[in-house]
Amino acid sequence: AIAEGCLAEMEVHMPQLFPFLMEQLSAELPQLRCIACWTLSRYGAWIAKQAASQQQPGDIGRFVCESLMRLTLDRNKKVQVAACSAFGSL
Repeated sequence: AIAEGCLAEMEVHMPQLFPFLMEQLSAELPQLRCIACWTLSRYGAWIAKQAASQQQPGDIGRFVCESLMRLTLDRNKKVQVAACSAFGSL
């Protein structure tokens, strides 16, 4: 689990962690896709900050939202629920 207060400490690692999490949204195992959705939702504040500051190339907010919306149509119902929950958190 990721504690709510650890974002400040993890922020320096997010540029490396974020691409990994986005990659896991396409993982073969549904459990990995679910965990990636959940983790991205926990770091929604960082994603919003990046989208607002334009520090990440491209539209990071749109990229995350489109990826989560794609997973709402996943063949696995648990992944669908995780994607909907993550989207709602963002």
